[in-house]
Amino acid sequence: MAVIKGKDGTVKVGSDSVANVTSWTLTQEADLLETSAMGTGGAKTFVGSLTSWSGSVECYMDSTDDQHADLPIGTIVVGLELDSANSGSKYTGNAVITSASSTVGAADIVTISFDFQGTDTLTIA
Repeated sequence: MAVIKGKDGTVKVGSDSVANVTSWTLTQEADLLETSAMGTGGAKTFVGSLTSWSGSVECYMDSTDDQHADLPIGTIVVGLELDSANSGSKYTGNAVITSASSTVGAADIVTISFDFQGTDTLTIA
C-alpha cells in the first residue's frame, strides 16, 4: 500500500507561501434538493444542487514573520492554494477568512489557526 505523506504539503496565498504550516483541512459540500414523489415506495430521493467549500489552516506562530497578519478576518484571500504534494491534488480558489484563533500552552509551541469559506468555484488540479 502506498501511503501519502503530508510533510510536503503547502499553502499559498497568490504566489506567497504561508509560513510554518502544520496542517490544513478542506471540506467540500453540496446542497441537496428533495425530489421525492408519491408512489416511490416511501424512500426519499434527492439531486445535488449548489456546492460550497471551506476549511482551515494551522500554523506555528513566528514572531519574526508578519505574514499571518495579512489574513485578517473578513478579508477575501485571492488565489488560496492548498497543495497536498504527494497525492497530486492541488486545490485553488478565492476564500473569505471567517475566523482566526491562537492556542497557547505552557509546554507547547504557540499556534494560530485560520478558518475560511470558499467563494466561487474550487479548482482541483
